[in-house]
Amino acid sequence: MEPVPVSKSAPSPNTSAARSPALRTLTLAVVTGLVSVPVHGQISVVQVAGNTTGNPLSRPVYLTSAPQDFRRAFIIEKQGRIRVLDITSPEPTLQADTAPFLDIRSLIPTLAAGNNGNQDERGLLGLAFHPRYMSNGKFYVYYTTLPVANLPNSAANFQNVVEYTNRNPQTLTPSPLSNIADPTSARIIMQIPDPQSNHNGGWMAFGPDGFLYVVCGDGGGAGDDEPGHTTTIGNGQDTGTPMGKILRIDVNIAAAPPQGPFVPGAIASYGIPADNPTIAAPPLASGSRREIWAYGLRNPWRCSFDRDTGDLWIADVGQNNWEEINFQPALTAGNLATVAGRNYGWRCWEGTTLFSTSGGTCPASFDSPGLTAPAGVYIHAATLPGTIPPRAFTNILGTCSITGGYVYRGCRIPELRGRYLFTDYCSGRIWSTTLDGSGVATQPIVHSDGTPNIYSGSAQTTPPISAMSRPTTSLVSFGEDAYGELYLVDQPNARIFKIVRSAPGTIVNANCDITLDGSITVQDIFSFLAAYFSPGLGADFNRDGSVSVQDVFDFLECFFSGCTAA
Repeated sequence: MEPVPVSKSAPSPNTSAARSPALRTLTLAVVTGLVSVPVHGQISVVQVAGNTTGNPLSRPVYLTSAPQDFRRAFIIEKQGRIRVLDITSPEPTLQADTAPFLDIRSLIPTLAAGNNGNQDERGLLGLAFHPRYMSNGKFYVYYTTLPVANLPNSAANFQNVVEYTNRNPQTLTPSPLSNIADPTSARIIMQIPDPQSNHNGGWMAFGPDGFLYVVCGDGGGAGDDEPGHTTTIGNGQDTGTPMGKILRIDVNIAAAPPQGPFVPGAIASYGIPADNPTIAAPPLASGSRREIWAYGLRNPWRCSFDRDTGDLWIADVGQNNWEEINFQPALTAGNLATVAGRNYGWRCWEGTTLFSTSGGTCPASFDSPGLTAPAGVYIHAATLPGTIPPRAFTNILGTCSITGGYVYRGCRIPELRGRYLFTDYCSGRIWSTTLDGSGVATQPIVHSDGTPNIYSGSAQTTPPISAMSRPTTSLVSFGEDAYGELYLVDQPNARIFKIVRSAPGTIVNANCDITLDGSITVQDIFSFLAAYFSPGLGADFNRDGSVSVQDVFDFLECFFSGCTAA
């Protein structure tokens, strides 16, 4: 349908008729009776921030949101800045780099040369907002520093988990809606030794239980057997070290944990949840650490909680051949014994293929008792081996490093709801999968068709957004806003993309939560109609530069999609 320009003889917005709830209701009824909701089957990406907007990013590595903040997303730059992305404007607006949300570049070592530092795995890697952020303003970052002075030289780097507060620096009262946090509010939660510069993990998130989950890589190098790694069984299997683990801690407690810091003299200020597992590990001089929630991981690169179910998805980067997706069901009162303390197998197993038997503690099979088998694996090679191992995806080839994503729970792409999306650093394609009844991942669906260009802009938008080549490689992260809509982070090219359901010629960054309260209700209809009968482009829902009946159709398509963000 061609856009129908708004008639200038429409009721004046200054008349009582234009504001009348009865007229709005009548308008809605008429439009609803006429509208045939279009079906768009195309899933695309559109650039929402980056190097072509006049306000460039630098080495972006993650995007996330704060609970109940429906106005903003937050982008991490690896060298030490966090910047706000305003997602309410007609086109998302990136905060100026001269006044970021947080700037801790002075705390992070200079990143090594090589592709402008993008290949250096250190830096600011993780960001998580407290579940009560909107009242206490607290958020947490994960970043690399060089070894702390006067501590044992047991690491090439330290990974730090630090609490900051978005507050008024004069009154110290929380100001969670401020776009600039207080850099003087830092409280170090933990310092983690890390023997090599790679395999740093860095993902953090609060689980549905309110505790902070922190992911650590196995310490780096290769094979989990270099200096700084447990010689007999590797760091992944050694439950006396945080390396190769998912940690679970209580940041609401500011006290030394019972076992002290991971390195004598370092800082540790957090509590241990009472139901954390006590893992029966091989004999270790230091004993098992109670912070450990799961172990046997190599370099988990981006995990996520399903915002609807609470399930945890873990993407673990492989060594020589196999990338893997691990799954942990949501914790309930009845499944603690089977969920807590899971062993995902590294360095004994790479995916479902034997990697190392050193130490004499490796189970005979990837699915032996005591191990949790991956949900799915895929190979680096361009061809499959003669004997395809169990749980292998046969339609993903020629890759190098998994980038984990999210189970899509947004409103705008019904075709993706309930599917786990992921990509690979050397591919740039977006796949999705689900679990069958036995917990095995189904063969992925490819959602990016591999053609040189896909729709990612329109000359009709205001302001114009140039069509961009789809990101083909080097996608380092997914992101999720408070609505559950998903984004992609392209680090070397310093761009952020949003995954959208669209047709060529339209931009669908807009959402139908006009009131920005996280719920899609009849009040949003009233607010949209008020804008529709007012001068200006406030009701240009499809961002084509004019207000027309097509905007009403597009708004109603969103409204009647039947889901809400809250």
